[in-house]
Amino acid sequence: MSDSDYDSDIALELDGNAAISGSRPKAYEVTSFRRTRAQWTRFAKNSRVLQREKMFDPPPTIQQIQAFLRWKLRKGRGLLDEKPTIWSLKKEFHQLERLIRSEQNYNYSAAERKEVYQYLSKLPETDSTSTRKRTKPVGLYTDVADLIYFCLCCDEYEWRHPREMIQVLWILELMAYWGLRPGEIIESCIHPGSYEGIAYEDCSLYLIRTEDNTLQFELKISLRYRKFKRKNEGLSEMITLYEETDPGNIFACPVRKFIALALTDEAFKGPKIPSDFSMSHRSIPPTATSTLYQIQADKYKTPVLRRIVQNGKSIYPSRILTASMLFEHLRKLGQRCGYQQNISAYAFQRGFANKIKGKVAASRVRQLIGHANDGTLQSYLSTDIAIDTQNAVQGLP
Repeated sequence: MSDSDYDSDIALELDGNAAISGSRPKAYEVTSFRRTRAQWTRFAKNSRVLQREKMFDPPPTIQQIQAFLRWKLRKGRGLLDEKPTIWSLKKEFHQLERLIRSEQNYNYSAAERKEVYQYLSKLPETDSTSTRKRTKPVGLYTDVADLIYFCLCCDEYEWRHPREMIQVLWILELMAYWGLRPGEIIESCIHPGSYEGIAYEDCSLYLIRTEDNTLQFELKISLRYRKFKRKNEGLSEMITLYEETDPGNIFACPVRKFIALALTDEAFKGPKIPSDFSMSHRSIPPTATSTLYQIQADKYKTPVLRRIVQNGKSIYPSRILTASMLFEHLRKLGQRCGYQQNISAYAFQRGFANKIKGKVAASRVRQLIGHANDGTLQSYLSTDIAIDTQNAVQGLP
């Protein structure tokens, strides 16, 4: 995997828009809130002004927050240098801000946050703060192709169930071709117990007539759980995956893997075996340009990607695969394949963004990788993203 300074979340980190209203801490925030609270307690012991009955009542002033960040700079230790970097201090500020919002339902204004950013921007001059960024791995399509080939041809590891490997490889292809986050495909770590992810009701398999009059499969997937758009049907987006027809690239075909998963679940009305999808069985009425393969009604709510029963002999009928399970699969797969760095799901999102940058409009890049804002233009974009990202990430026209 190659390295890059690209950070898919940096725009959000530096966003100056109004803060979100207070709410109970999410499950994933509990540990980080506890750490920030402990740090603020140690900092407050050095200041009589901040010794109070309730930690954030009243909420700290911007000057007090600046003093806390400077204290962090002088007392803390970073991953890259002896001191925390300006980037880690900005993240500390956002973490503190979320904690105060959660406990006091208090939002700092955009002007106040801007004042903190300006203060931090001067620290490299006044306190020799490092501006270095931690280099993050970037996973490209070629890395995914290598991993798939390794699993299919070289890996001696015995998966608990044959479906387990196909599921992991399909997720890798979705991340490589569309830059999807794990939580958009399977149950997110941020929403444990939600059982939310791609279900058969989100998938539409079409047989289409191409311009050269050949019949080819296309798979459309409705993304109901994209970041910032979760559960809002009016904002859900549709992506399209294409059947790989090049014999040398069939092994990395996301459509064929979906068909394999759906056949084992008996999800289709009609087709039951792989030969039903062979070239000799493909047909479309002469006056039609496409035909839809119907999903069985009792399979609509079934997650496509599911957990393996502990004994490895079967698949749970409705329990969705979780992101934490995927991370463990990727970590072990990377070790077996010989990667020096741990394979991160987000490495493939960074790789996807780097690969399509310059090939599509900036507004489309933001839409594709699920960032929150790109000005007014974002609201005018079609929710059916008509971009052949499979060719883009493979360097094809």
